[in-house]
Parts: sequence; C-alpha cells; structure tokens
Amino acid sequence: MSLEKKIKQDLTEAMKLKDEERVSSLRLLASAIKNKAIEKGVKKDEEIGDAEVIKILKSQIKQLRDAAEDFAKAGREDLVEKNKRETDLLSQYLPEEMSADAIREIVKKKISEIGDVSSSDFGKIMGLVMKETGDAADGSVVKKIVQEEINK
Repeated sequence: MSLEKKIKQDLTEAMKLKDEERVSSLRLLASAIKNKAIEKGVKKDEEIGDAEVIKILKSQIKQLRDAAEDFAKAGREDLVEKNKRETDLLSQYLPEEMSADAIREIVKKKISEIGDVSSSDFGKIMGLVMKETGDAADGSVVKKIVQEEINK
C-alpha cells in the first residue's frame, strides 16, 4: 500500500473513532499532499509517490519542531506538548532513520575520500553524505556530525 493511501485510510479511521487531534494532523498532511499533487499536475486518480510524500512529511515535521521551539520560548508548554504529539504522529509514516553511528561512518568515509578537509569543504561533504543517505538520514543530524568530524 502506498504511503498516501495509508494516510488517507488512517484519516478515515481517526474520523470514525472521533480522534480529533489525529484527524486534524492527518487532514493537514492530506491537504499538503493534495496541494503538491495539484502543483505537479498529477491527475485525480493518480498519486504523487512515496518519495514526494516523505518530503512533505519531513517539511511538516520541521515546521512543527520550529513552532515548538517558539512556543517553548514563549512559555506555552501546552502548545509544545501538542506539537510534540503531532510530530510523533507524523513521524510514524517516515521510514526508519539511520543511526548516528552509521551516519558518522559515512561522513568519515567521505572525508577520507576527499583527503585534507577544512571548514570550507562543509557544503561539499554535506552534499556527498546526503546523496548517499537519501531519505534515511535527518539533515540536521548529518550537519551536526559533519561539523564535529571536520573540526577534529
């Protein structure tokens, strides 16, 4: 079953169960998926594909995390918790992410391939690592590890 169909099925189930928080989160996600499909000119009965849905999911999750940081600064713990629950819900649809150790090994391999690196090579290394890891690694985790390894 495609990711898009799974999300729609889960939305229908949440509506039947009257799980308002879940319905709200999944409706926003379904809306973002539909907007992307319209943007790409996908026909009504076709789907945009799992890779595109994963990009949308990651974008939504990033927005929620950024908002949670702002809410925390404003002292709105209730909204921080709500965003955390929504982030956890959306994260269920993402594929398993690589461990930090696995990412670190890839970073070390790319650095050794390049040779002598400096902080000016950061973008080059990030690009190589992200190309190899694809959707399996969180960009912020990769960034942190690349910075650590370059600064050794």
